[in-house]
Amino acid sequence: MVVKLGKGEVVSLAKSAGLLTIRLEWSTATDVDVACLYVHHDGTKGVVQALGRRFGSLTAAPYIKLDGDALNGGVETMSINLDHAKDFSRVLAFAYIYRGGWWGRVRDARVTVTHPTQGTYEFELKGTNWLTRWFRTVALIELTDNGDELRLAVLDKYFIGAHQSVDRKYGYGLNWKPGSK
Repeated sequence: MVVKLGKGEVVSLAKSAGLLTIRLEWSTATDVDVACLYVHHDGTKGVVQALGRRFGSLTAAPYIKLDGDALNGGVETMSINLDHAKDFSRVLAFAYIYRGGWWGRVRDARVTVTHPTQGTYEFELKGTNWLTRWFRTVALIELTDNGDELRLAVLDKYFIGAHQSVDRKYGYGLNWKPGSK
């Protein structure tokens, strides 16, 4: 069963073993990239993304892995190894247009979050229309450590800028420099 979520909704997830997946699907020929910012309890922080070939790892820190880079529309999936959930303080998944326009051109965008024991949660990106013609980046979800559980919040928040805009809004504190694929 798929549970439909909306912007601002929050769900508690168990810190169970297995993989949590975040999947973004879209139907237009636009180079959309899924990425995430993370902070571990030991203060380690960083980004997992195709840009700079920072695809991550599930068996070593950061315990987050981007499965690939869909260049012209389709699907991108990021996985988080919940066997290491105790290490995570926060994880924020976002997507940005690498080439080919703005979010207003992206059609049928849908985010699916699948938990290994609690099932699947899904939401549509509501800003994929002409109103978002200048927006380049969207914050998708944020996972935060909530003691014995993880708190999943649907963000669906759009930005004109790229990575730095998301980081500045949510306070991850990374140092940014230009990069390429």
